[in-house]
Amino acid sequence: MPWQPEEIALFELVDEINGTFYELMDISRNATTKEIKNKYKELAMIIHPDKNPDTEAEFKQLAAVYNVLKDKKGRANYERVLEEGLPEYRMPAMYDRKVQIVRHIGLLEGIFTLFVLATFIQYGMHWAAYLERKMNRQAEKKPKVKKAKKTGPKEAETEKEEEDETLGPKPTVYDTLPFQVYELCKQVPTLPAYCQGMYEDYRQRKEEEKKEKEELEEEMKLYEQKKLERKQRKASGIKSAGSGTESS
Repeated sequence: MPWQPEEIALFELVDEINGTFYELMDISRNATTKEIKNKYKELAMIIHPDKNPDTEAEFKQLAAVYNVLKDKKGRANYERVLEEGLPEYRMPAMYDRKVQIVRHIGLLEGIFTLFVLATFIQYGMHWAAYLERKMNRQAEKKPKVKKAKKTGPKEAETEKEEEDETLGPKPTVYDTLPFQVYELCKQVPTLPAYCQGMYEDYRQRKEEEKKEKEELEEEMKLYEQKKLERKQRKASGIKSAGSGTESS
């Protein structure tokens, strides 16, 4: 059962104070309510902040302790803490006072719970998507109802097969996360070979890209070389024509 606010406040006060409440007030554990009240008045007169501002924190602790011990229910809860010990109230837990069991949600249990929840959500989403496709298909099929009446059994069967192909297979439990993980685990032994094949494909693709790049560069060089040769032939032709003109 969850902790009540007054119980949490009591646990925090017990954790904050060194020693017991009775030691703080300098009284016996069997002190009566009247004795507790008289002792509180006596100590309050000594450490009241109006007389000594440095004792404000001590006065607050004294007042909190007095509020617990003067109340029958609060004192009974404190006595239970003294007998049973301070529980781990800061952690999410289920605490049974009778059998004294503190049960925490472990990591594996939390992962398993999330796994089951994700499986149900995935299965529901598969069915929702399938039903949505089916409803859309039926909405598209309504304008063609009159024409469909004239079709024969073979054509109707063909249309049904086409409809099944459009909708896809019905969702099953084998499409959920546990079976997908199982199938993935079955592929683990072949994973090294698969990774090696992927690496070989990658290396081969890189080699082909490098080869294509080299061929392209070679073609560019040949093109530039031919272009330079044409320029040189053109320049030599102009020079030869100029020298022929001068000689004439």
